[in-house]
Amino acid sequence: MSNTKNCCIDGLEILDEMTDEELLVLRDIYLKKGGITCNLDSYSDYRANPDRPSTYTHLLRRELKEYGSNTFSFGCNSYKEILIKVCEKMKVNFNSQQSIEHIEHNLLEKVLADSWEKMSNADKENILQQTGQTGSMKGASSLVLLQVFRAGGFASYQLAVVIANIIAKMVLNRGLSLAANAALTRVLSVFAGPVGIAITALWTIVDIAGPAYRVIIPAVIYIAAMRHAHSNKAYKDLKF
Repeated sequence: MSNTKNCCIDGLEILDEMTDEELLVLRDIYLKKGGITCNLDSYSDYRANPDRPSTYTHLLRRELKEYGSNTFSFGCNSYKEILIKVCEKMKVNFNSQQSIEHIEHNLLEKVLADSWEKMSNADKENILQQTGQTGSMKGASSLVLLQVFRAGGFASYQLAVVIANIIAKMVLNRGLSLAANAALTRVLSVFAGPVGIAITALWTIVDIAGPAYRVIIPAVIYIAAMRHAHSNKAYKDLKF
């Protein structure tokens, strides 16, 4: 185990930018979804500071690689390989030659599109008003929401935080403190239900697929959402 700190998966440098609160969600995905297959408690770095995951991000990287290797017979040596397999499992439209960020963006779009289909017309109009859009959403496709997400800016950031926060609630039974910001609370109040239903439906399917998928799918969605949030200036402005 002496070389554990040298275990690096390209594409997971984002973990070093995340706070302990944010990393606790990832830790608990491993612990709660992985169950007895999670190896975190076998390492002294984890046992010394279990609630300070910023001190053992190397172990969080290692666990994801292990779950990836256990899921795919050929093993996975990079985060991108794991991301690609998750996207294939979720039937995400993507090109494997694209960058990690681009593929993650497509993954988040899939979550948003699935959530949109579970919204009423009233909810659709409400969520778009909260993200600065206007007009009637009767009969509108998910492309309307995806265009907001693709445009970047604060609205795109809001949607990424919504996804991350809902996963946090499912895992920790509480949301991220950042989501208490008034500008995000309004969006969460409308979007939480549909996104939660979509992710719950996904996890039900994943639970049937096997223990490794129960970990890597929510973990990768969460990492993708947090990377998108961290890339936006609004994150630094609102973070407390």
